[in-house]
This record gives sequence, C-alpha cells and structure tokens, in this order.
Amino acid sequence: TTGWSTGTLSTFWTTQSSYTIIVRSQDSAGNYSTSYASASFTYDTDLPTSWVVSPSSLVIVGMNSVTGTASDEGNGVVNDVKVAVKRLTGDATTWMASDGTFSINQIAPNWLNNSSFAGGVWSLTTLNTSKLTGGASYFVMSRAIDDVANEEGSGNGNQGTSPPRTSTFTYDVDLPTAVLTSPVHLTYLKSGNLSPIMGTAADWVRTGALANNVQ
Repeated sequence: TTGWSTGTLSTFWTTQSSYTIIVRSQDSAGNYSTSYASASFTYDTDLPTSWVVSPSSLVIVGMNSVTGTASDEGNGVVNDVKVAVKRLTGDATTWMASDGTFSINQIAPNWLNNSSFAGGVWSLTTLNTSKLTGGASYFVMSRAIDDVANEEGSGNGNQGTSPPRTSTFTYDVDLPTAVLTSPVHLTYLKSGNLSPIMGTAADWVRTGALANNVQ
C-alpha cells in the first residue's frame, strides 16, 4: 500500500458548490483497478450571521432574557451561537461570567453558551433584570458557528458590523424630578401679572438624559 496526495488545490474549490471525487489505481503494466473509491461533499467557506434582537430599545426598565437570530448562507446550517455581555459603566472591560456576575476583566469577549437555540432563534436567560444595575449601560454581542466550524467574524462575532447587529442599552429605574419655579409658593399676584407657569425637570441616571413629559 502506497500513500498518495494531490495537495490542497486551494484555488480550485468554489464555496457552496458540491463535488464528487472518484479515484482508481494503475500499475506499471497499465492495468487499472476494477474497483474505485468515491467521496461527495459540499465546500463551504461562507461565514454564518447572527443578530441580537432584544433588547431593541436604548433604554429599558427590565428584561427576562436576551434573544436573537442566526442564519447561514446556501445550505449551511448554524450549529451554535455564543453570546458575550459587557458592562459599559465603570470598567469598560468587565464581561459577564457564566454565573451572571460581571467579574471577567479582560479586553477580549468572554463568550457564554446560549440558554436555548432552535429554528434559528437563540436566547440567553443568564442576563435578566436581577443582574442589572440601575443607571448602568450594557453591550451584547453574539457569534454564530456553522456545521463545518466556520465562525462569524472569523471568531470575532458580530461586533463592529454595519448596520449594527449588536445591542447597547441602559437600565433606567430611577425616577425623574420636577420643580415648580413660577409662581412662587404662597405668593400673591396682581391681576395681569400671572406669568406662565414654569419649572424644571431632570432625569439624573444618565448624562444628558431628559424628562419626556411634565404634568
């Protein structure tokens, strides 16, 4: 038995194309083998894609989980989705650990296993209201992996995509304030001197945040 190889033929294959390879042997007398071997396969170098669907708002008052979707090109199948959550307030390199605490201090994402993945829809229940801090902002990204181990973003996930497929949000449960400045409390006003009723309103949890309405 003698081993043989054609090399990689790296420029020959086309992604999402199917191939059948048939081989037979020939001896020095020119005789061919009566039996042959074959193998069929699909060549796939396309990277899968994932989206963080929820939270979709820039500001939230609570959440049960993070959810999203994932897909692959052609006949490719997404086998798994990883999720990473970073707290942006304070130390901007604090990632969520598998127990839901923000205790992983590193630059690279700390990838977590999803809680469920079926029919192209994934979820992460580890991140919920009980893990959030009022006034803090968070960043959620995901990374899809297909059935031949192609990884979204070549392993970097969907961060930096345009348009964004990630989610950035602030958890806001602090109440806004309102102050009445005119008229002054318990003062007397002459007829015709009643100026417009005025005041101020503020929401202090986020820098630059505004109250939406005053009643």
